[in-house]
Amino acid sequence: MEHINLTPRLQCVANCIEKCNILADIGTDHAYIPIYAIQKSIAQKAIASDVVEGPLKIATDNIHSHELQDKIFPCLANGLESAGDADVIVIAGMGGKLICDIIKNNLAIAKKANMLILQPMTCSYELRKFLHENKFAITKECLAREEDKIYNVMVVKPGEEFYQDDFFYHIGIKLFENKDPLLAEYIRLRAKVIKKQLLGVSKSNKDEIKNKSVELKTLYERFVKEADSYDKSR
Repeated sequence: MEHINLTPRLQCVANCIEKCNILADIGTDHAYIPIYAIQKSIAQKAIASDVVEGPLKIATDNIHSHELQDKIFPCLANGLESAGDADVIVIAGMGGKLICDIIKNNLAIAKKANMLILQPMTCSYELRKFLHENKFAITKECLAREEDKIYNVMVVKPGEEFYQDDFFYHIGIKLFENKDPLLAEYIRLRAKVIKKQLLGVSKSNKDEIKNKSVELKTLYERFVKEADSYDKSR
């Protein structure tokens, strides 16, 4: 049986999975995470769930080609509907707002799990806010570089937590605490996005837009300052 190799983004996700009885991979796509987790004896069993039949067919074929059909169970399901018995839930490779909706729609299932591993492609600020508002604690964050992008992975467990400094909803505080080697570069990439937004609104004379411009300028300056300070502290 051929062992699967993961991309840096998915490897970062897989590295966060604690040993468990049942792993549920939501939006599994090719089922790479469940296959890896079973091959490495991280999970005893796994559920490979997707809401779309096409990706689920690919996942099923991959599961069979790795001879793991007795350990990994493909499931056509919406959100967390298939994850009721899972002690670890992975939701990776989708927008942060969609991840919020998936958790919100089956909040009891999410809270029943020992841990959630989340990898938002966008809207990490909104996701962190949502998690804290719904009594989840972010216990770990890490970054992975893949080609010209840097991806963020969050490990989440039930618990109460709140950031006094709103900046840490933009850039997770655990990345600073764990001295992630990609952090300064990640902050600067995020700063470039803020700068583009700032350029887009700076020409408006409307008061509301002008206020937004001030907010973005302040945020951009904080991003640059934090990246420089982090570089100097290492």
